[in-house]
Amino acid sequence: MLRHSADPRSWLAISKSQFQITRTMATATSDKVKSLLRDPTLFREQAYVNGQWTDAACNSRFSVLNPYSKEHLGSCPDIGVQGTGKAIDVAQKAFQTFQHFSGRQRMGILKNWFELMQEHENDLAIILSLENGRPIEAAHAEIKYAASFLEWFQGESMRSFGDSAQASTKGTQVITVKQPIGVVGIITPWNFPSAMITRKVGAALAAGCSIVVKPAAETPFSALALAELGERAGIPAGVLNVVTAKSNMIDVGKLICEHPSVKKISFTGSTAVGRILMQQSSQSLKKLSMELGGNAPFIVYDDADMDEAIKGLMAAKFRGSGQTCVSPNRVYVHKGIHDIFVKRLKETMNQQLIKGDPLLTATTIGPLISVKAVEKVQRLVDEACQQGASIVVGGKQSKDDPENYYPPTIVQGMTHAMQASKEELFGPVVAIYAFEGEDDLLKMANDSDVGLGAYVYTKALNRAWKTAELLQTGMVGVNTGVISDPVAPFGGVKHSGFGREGGRIGIDEFQTLKVSTMMSVLLPLVKNGRVGSYAGSITALSKHARRAHTAANAKVIDINGRKISVPTGIFINNEFRTAIGGKTFAVESPASGQEILQVQEGREADVDEAVKAARAAFRKGDWSSADPVYRADLLRKLAELMERDKDELIALEMLDTGKTHKQASSLDFPGSVGTLKYYAGFADKVHGLTSFNIPKTFAFTKREPIGVCGQIIPWNFPLLMFTWKIAPALVTGNTIVMKSAEATPLTALKMCELIREAGFPPGVLNHVPGYGRHAGNAIANHMDVDKVAFTGSTATGRAILKSSASSNLKKVTLELGGKSPNIVFPDADIKKAVDWSAWGINMNFGQTCHAGTRIYVHEDVYDEFVDQFSQRMASLKVGDNFDPDTDQGPQNSKMQYEKILGYIESGKQDGATVHLGGKPAQCGLRGGYYIEPTIFTNVKPDMKIMKEEIFGPVVCISKFSSEEEVLELANDSSYGLAAAVHTNDYERAHRVTGALQAGTTWVNMYNFVHYSIPFGGYKESGIGRECGEAVLENYTETKAVYFNMGLPAPA
Repeated sequence: MLRHSADPRSWLAISKSQFQITRTMATATSDKVKSLLRDPTLFREQAYVNGQWTDAACNSRFSVLNPYSKEHLGSCPDIGVQGTGKAIDVAQKAFQTFQHFSGRQRMGILKNWFELMQEHENDLAIILSLENGRPIEAAHAEIKYAASFLEWFQGESMRSFGDSAQASTKGTQVITVKQPIGVVGIITPWNFPSAMITRKVGAALAAGCSIVVKPAAETPFSALALAELGERAGIPAGVLNVVTAKSNMIDVGKLICEHPSVKKISFTGSTAVGRILMQQSSQSLKKLSMELGGNAPFIVYDDADMDEAIKGLMAAKFRGSGQTCVSPNRVYVHKGIHDIFVKRLKETMNQQLIKGDPLLTATTIGPLISVKAVEKVQRLVDEACQQGASIVVGGKQSKDDPENYYPPTIVQGMTHAMQASKEELFGPVVAIYAFEGEDDLLKMANDSDVGLGAYVYTKALNRAWKTAELLQTGMVGVNTGVISDPVAPFGGVKHSGFGREGGRIGIDEFQTLKVSTMMSVLLPLVKNGRVGSYAGSITALSKHARRAHTAANAKVIDINGRKISVPTGIFINNEFRTAIGGKTFAVESPASGQEILQVQEGREADVDEAVKAARAAFRKGDWSSADPVYRADLLRKLAELMERDKDELIALEMLDTGKTHKQASSLDFPGSVGTLKYYAGFADKVHGLTSFNIPKTFAFTKREPIGVCGQIIPWNFPLLMFTWKIAPALVTGNTIVMKSAEATPLTALKMCELIREAGFPPGVLNHVPGYGRHAGNAIANHMDVDKVAFTGSTATGRAILKSSASSNLKKVTLELGGKSPNIVFPDADIKKAVDWSAWGINMNFGQTCHAGTRIYVHEDVYDEFVDQFSQRMASLKVGDNFDPDTDQGPQNSKMQYEKILGYIESGKQDGATVHLGGKPAQCGLRGGYYIEPTIFTNVKPDMKIMKEEIFGPVVCISKFSSEEEVLELANDSSYGLAAAVHTNDYERAHRVTGALQAGTTWVNMYNFVHYSIPFGGYKESGIGRECGEAVLENYTETKAVYFNMGLPAPA
């Protein structure tokens, strides 16, 4: 029978029926709380905004109760949308200064804060115990744990490094820099009211971010006490803000998610709430990290050290009365030791778990947070018993139990048909499942929508390794019940969220990556600002394609006597199939507007078949668990086949995109082949980390493939985007369902043919051509697609993010639109600046997301630049894209053509001056979508042509007079993909590239993108990065594994 500590003492004589909280009454009760503290000023009952303690605008307040005694502790302002908006505004203002604090300055602040937490540990523990119900000794342990994150991140503030590398081109240096993301919205739960604050805020401060924290309404006082100590530690006003809310918490959370100044959301809580916050954040494309629910399996094999297993279970299960996301929810015990294990566990629980007033040191288990929590636990226990489970101990409250108390309970005879196996218990209930076979065990352990933590007890190292390897969780404890430590990344897979907290990667969640390319001798490789042409036989091909004979799932296109067979079917399991719905769609030539061929149109049913094939291939393990060298060999084989068929691939790329031979042969094709070879080299270099930094514990991380990846590529670079997407996904062991753009599917279809020839296993790569509204939407919403990677418009990116949130919380990377500034300072080499700026808009005829459409020229050289630039643009030959001398071919489609002309007309109506072009090109060809290179001058920042992505050969040139002015103009955009600076002053180059809000910056060049360098944007230009080593993070999950090396279980 469980023991009791001394009789509960009513230390606050406040009526439980008190509903209206006045400031006078709050003061009276809070004085009694303060009397328990050595430093009463730590007990704060106001929100903390801009370094000031403040009340709600309407003076409304909410009561905070002691979950053990149900007595009133104090009250907090019920801050609403107005007050939260003010906190965000001051945080944004404070960020402008704090982001420039040195790592050493941030380290000093965190060091001070850590030391203050140590100094005031006793008071912080009392506050935590009072509002959370945690026994005082456990409260002390949490304060130590919380402080350890500040200790860890003070060091990380000095260890946040970028990379510097010599590019593949001589004389070009590539530099990556990590920068703070901006204002961070942090929403924390009640179960760890101190540690969840420091784990998030510590990382954000180390990164240089400003913060708005909304703590749980049940436990606000710990957050406010930490804010008080943070102010004493030297956190500048506005950098850390704490808003308290209860009746307004939904509106406050929504505002934090939707406010454009908030660039990152970090949330810990339930999966259901996480899904809502993700949907609310989708419109503003915030970076998110979600640490959500768990359903942790605790596995005890028959060879386990039973004493250690029971100690580990006691530590993991009853911490916080079972109210932790990594609490063992399902305890699997081998049948051979089941009965003795249950008997000894019951004895241990009766000996060690002592209920009573949490402030008494004898108490070892406290109440649940609320009556609602107790009712949930009781419901799950009762349902299990009704279905055949039986109570060993506990299971019902006794008459003398406090209202929020639930007795420690053992339930045996559990099965996976019971709701308690699917739903997070969040209470002191040990649910025991007997197992016999190892294979059945792993199926049961992985039979959950969530995957946060897991525990394994066995003396067999091979078994421990195999089990840890196969468990679908973000963290595994091997012979230990403790799996959280500041040095290790914390987070889960599946519906347990995404992102990681703690460890070396914890600070990365609050940073964004900027790439700067510095060149000195690259320009001679570009003749007159144009990329040199590829000397291939395709230069002799005819101007336009002709329809040829048809077959069931293939067409033959005749180009000047060269017959190219193009598959037209849906590619699933290495077979080309007819669409289930029997529909096809036309692919047109942008050069003539005429149909080239009909392609099978995939829809929802076809996507479902493709996903099934990809899932089966992933589960089979021939690919996901294959020798990395095997995957590398196949990628290299595919590259070899591409080189063999280069003329056909280049011709097809030109045919449905309208690209010139110069660009298709010298950029798209070699870039695509190079991408495959580059990532083949990474196959055996996807490493985790190891650590002996934890006493008597060995920990390591490993990178595992995510699973089935949906990939949706655009029409402007169909071959390049195909390889950019598939290479990192395949080399890390994932399987793929690809959707190419309906306007440009030809090279993707041909690549599927080569993939089959190369020997890729069936189902590893599947391709569903079709429209976004059907096939693309089906991929984004499919419940068995684990990750979506999309390149395209910002509007579509928002829809994909929302669909991913409302379906199965897919991992998402988005490479979206841009409106990139190109700045020319007076000391620049004007001739070179003109040549690179011309390439900035002429590459793919302006149909690139990073096109340099906003050129800002210093007033001292404005006339000279405009004159030379106009001559350069006027010299471009517009016409047949199969003519080797053509500089600019047709726009991709009639829709795109009309859209561009619409923007040109808008510029005219808004009063901008058409300095060059501004109309359809008369190039002597019948049909097709040709537009003259267009220059606007006399433009204003608020014009549509300066705000929106045009995606055509249209550029706006504007004057500026100072560095400060041009930076304000350049950053005045919802996008942040790319930017360029032309100057011979490298101090200025470094200063300006650092200030530009863009993911890629160029110095004295433009439109130079390489597959070995991360590519992606800030703000509404997307989430995540393509290319470089960074993209491998997008296709892997990080699993943390702990090995006990002699660490005794907590007493």
